Amino acid sequence: MLSAPDNAVNGVPSCASRELLTDTLRGRWGFGGYVSSDCGAVVGIQQGHHFTNSSAATVAAALRAGVDIDCGAFIRDHLPAALAAGSVTAADVDLALARLLSVQLRLGLYDAPASPYRRIPPSAVHSAAHLQLAREAAQQATVLLKNAGRALPLARGVRVAVR
Repeated sequence: MLSAPDNAVNGVPSCASRELLTDTLRGRWGFGGYVSSDCGAVVGIQQGHHFTNSSAATVAAALRAGVDIDCGAFIRDHLPAALAAGSVTAADVDLALARLLSVQLRLGLYDAPASPYRRIPPSAVHSAAHLQLAREAAQQATVLLKNAGRALPLARGVRVAVR
């Protein structure tokens, strides 16, 4: 699965954008969690957007932009070669790992078996009640746009500033 080539900010694939993930998300907005790519988005940096020209450069672009975990398998599959080639360093990997582990620690995933998250059975994750709650949240979060002046859909190539 490839990321859509239009999933970019100012011509940079979203999961290769340090401006988006590090400067804005973590810096300006103070996000303290970890960033997971969409499935296929990291491979899309190279194969969909043609932003990089090698697997090692693609892994480096994602990690250095601020991606901590890849929903797909691209980083997992190509990280050893990227490390061996020097495209990424152990410090790049350590930073992503530290962000992942810090969230897991805050959630109590390494606490004694008494952690409340350990008492949630897998059957509850995809239960009818939770699916209904997710459906209601999606309905309440839906935003309708007024298409004043027939501005939508945007013409291909039009850039919109998001602030």
